[in-house]
Amino acid sequence: MEYEELVDSLSEKTGINRNLFNLDFEESNKNGLILIDGKDVHNYFFSRYEYWQNSDYGGWKSIALYVPNGIITEFLTALNQVFEELDEETIDLDNIPEEFTYSSDDGGFNVLLGQSKGEYYRIEFAQPNK
Repeated sequence: MEYEELVDSLSEKTGINRNLFNLDFEESNKNGLILIDGKDVHNYFFSRYEYWQNSDYGGWKSIALYVPNGIITEFLTALNQVFEELDEETIDLDNIPEEFTYSSDDGGFNVLLGQSKGEYYRIEFAQPNK
């Protein structure tokens, strides 16, 4: 699963601005896991986003979206549509897990991680540094 293909399709289905998923931010010179930027927003699908980088494990960058529990099923429905288009396993919407992970080592898309965090799900889209 390629990062660009996933976020292009998800942006189209949800109306989330595609530019939000651009991970071309300036890297920190610090080592380890670093929060680069975060912002509270009033978007239908998410209330906050954060940009992260990790210099460990070969290095990667990511965006994390904070999706309120009240609309997680709607968000995951759109994500499942993308997964179906890409021939990936979908998430069971009748029994949404507390945590889910998709990963690929093909050099394109790295990790999608979803975790329940109280009143929201933190959905992180990551890719290796280029």
